[in-house]
Amino acid sequence: MKEKQILLLVVLAVVVLQVDFAIGANIYVNGDTGSDITGDGSPTEVGNGPYKTIDYAYNQINDGDTIFLEQANYDPNTQGNPWYIHIDRNNIGCTIKAVADADVILFTNMDHGSIRISADDTPSNKKTASFEGITFENAYDSRWFIYYDSEKELNLSLSDCVFDTSSTKPLFGIFQTVTPPVSRSMFFTRLEYHNTKPSSVTIQNVDMIVFDECTLVHNCNTILNPMISLKGNIGLFELKNSNITSNNHFFAPNVSGLVVNKVVIHNNTFIHNSVSSSIANDYSIYLQDNAEYNNVKITDNTFNCTADSGYYSPIRAGATNPSYLYKLRGPVISGNTLNSDIPGYYGTGIVLGVNVLGASVTDNIITGFQTGIYNSSNGSFIANNIVKCIDSIVIPGGCANDIRNNTFISIDAHKTGRAVMFNRYSYASASSKGASNTFTATSFTDSSAWNLTDVPTDKSAIAIAYDLDVSSPIPDYYGVINGKSVNQLQVISWIKRTTGLIETPFPAENYRVESVKFGEKNVLINNIIDSLDAMHTITFDFNPRCGEDYIDYNCYRIGTSGRISNLALANIYNLNDLRSIWSTWSDMYPLNDAHSIQGDPGFVDAANNDFRLNPTSSCLNAGKPTIGGGFTTIGAWDGISSGFSAVLNCSMSIEMDFNYDCRVDLYDFAMFVQDWLECNLEPQSVCC
Repeated sequence: MKEKQILLLVVLAVVVLQVDFAIGANIYVNGDTGSDITGDGSPTEVGNGPYKTIDYAYNQINDGDTIFLEQANYDPNTQGNPWYIHIDRNNIGCTIKAVADADVILFTNMDHGSIRISADDTPSNKKTASFEGITFENAYDSRWFIYYDSEKELNLSLSDCVFDTSSTKPLFGIFQTVTPPVSRSMFFTRLEYHNTKPSSVTIQNVDMIVFDECTLVHNCNTILNPMISLKGNIGLFELKNSNITSNNHFFAPNVSGLVVNKVVIHNNTFIHNSVSSSIANDYSIYLQDNAEYNNVKITDNTFNCTADSGYYSPIRAGATNPSYLYKLRGPVISGNTLNSDIPGYYGTGIVLGVNVLGASVTDNIITGFQTGIYNSSNGSFIANNIVKCIDSIVIPGGCANDIRNNTFISIDAHKTGRAVMFNRYSYASASSKGASNTFTATSFTDSSAWNLTDVPTDKSAIAIAYDLDVSSPIPDYYGVINGKSVNQLQVISWIKRTTGLIETPFPAENYRVESVKFGEKNVLINNIIDSLDAMHTITFDFNPRCGEDYIDYNCYRIGTSGRISNLALANIYNLNDLRSIWSTWSDMYPLNDAHSIQGDPGFVDAANNDFRLNPTSSCLNAGKPTIGGGFTTIGAWDGISSGFSAVLNCSMSIEMDFNYDCRVDLYDFAMFVQDWLECNLEPQSVCC
């Protein structure tokens, strides 16, 4: 029996030793009372006491050990000690953390910052350097907080740390990296980053970057200075569950050649608090056109603009440069709330650039901006959004987009607001106006400098000629572009707008020429298009005939002095006149708006932004039928407001819902039983 007890104790001892080895040792540092000569890394008042410097302690550890920092002065610049941490031991993982309840502030070294990582790792080890509960303060104009040497692969984890650049002007914020391989990850959890200077988080060539539960403040008055900048090849960038306050770009990588394989931005709160008139055209999230992004998901975030300064757009996907066509494919922008506290603020909720293909923009709420959705993309799905802005959706040159079941409302901040607008996309600035201009029956030449680089010649763009120096003018002539050379556009022919006849513009010196594209083959169905408080409902910029757009099953509401459309370049005030114009244009879908309705959509409480439909709404079950003949409803309630239970408020019919109460239950079963074995074939003799 005694031998068994001894054997058991030996086994337990081995287990304890294994567990202790797996956890690693604890080593303590105290910058005031510790000693690198006599200390043994034990806590204060235990053994020989802590070490004095972090760098010395790091060189004593084994893989998996933890360095605890006791509350002390960690300022290398006043004490002359190398307090900055140099992680330079290969295949060694470690954790450096503050002792519980200790206020540990680690000042940057004047030359080297706080942390330098020059340790390598093998792909099989995947070691991590972790920092917990430390405040990093850059008070000495250091160039960075954290710096990676070239080609080093150690993973990095920061949790419950604070970075403060408010008292200095670093060139880079958290870290800079120099051409490392894509085989390491970076995790930032409950990180606080406060910046008031032109600095940024610059990250280059990593497998994974994750910000979770972070508080990030970026108040920099240097124009177009983003807080987070990416370079090289990035596997995953993820920002989630965080609070961001910024008066400038927040996430706006702008590096040619950048490739990001996955972007996830989820459940964050963004506050834009611009305080300087020098900040203009800034964005919370800007996926720029000279980089390539794959698998982008921007979901369930809240964006709020609280200051009237410059131009602000919460989300901009892609840009306006056609030379980067389709570098951004299939982004998902869903479930976000985007709001401006300043009604009519000069900004845009969501921008989809010309280089975006197949975006999915669904279930968003956008209020208070000049423009709600600005869509130049192709093949995008825009559905179940509630948009209440001056111009709720603008479609400049967008093609083959499916826009359905949205609620578009134009607000009254500017009476010229439009709920839906189809307008032009300009490929280049207009030519000059003067004697140097030359027209032929199939061309236009301007001998002065005229950049036509981005103008396509596949007959998707048109040249317009006009004699006014105004923005978005109505042209006098237009022609389909089929070629170009230096300072010259070639067209199939010139057509005079007022007559529809082929005619060469004359005299040439009276006209400017511009290359533009209008949207085509778009689907606009099942939308509430409401301009009760504005001047226009659905408008077209010059020439919708070439669009072949399918527009039907919408609900239009106009104000007492408003207009339903300008389809024929004249004001149209009712739906019947709109239908009659559609029917005369053979190159458009001949039955456009054949099933649309005009009137009050029947919102529950529009004054308080409750755009659910009440039980008597004419939009209920009035949408485009499903393939099987089921009902659909006009408006966005199907995605956002479906929690409202009202009579007949069904998104589509259920096949066995015989009493149309939006559910299948015993009442439907009773109706089924009542008609069991009934037969109404003619003649009755065939029934059996």
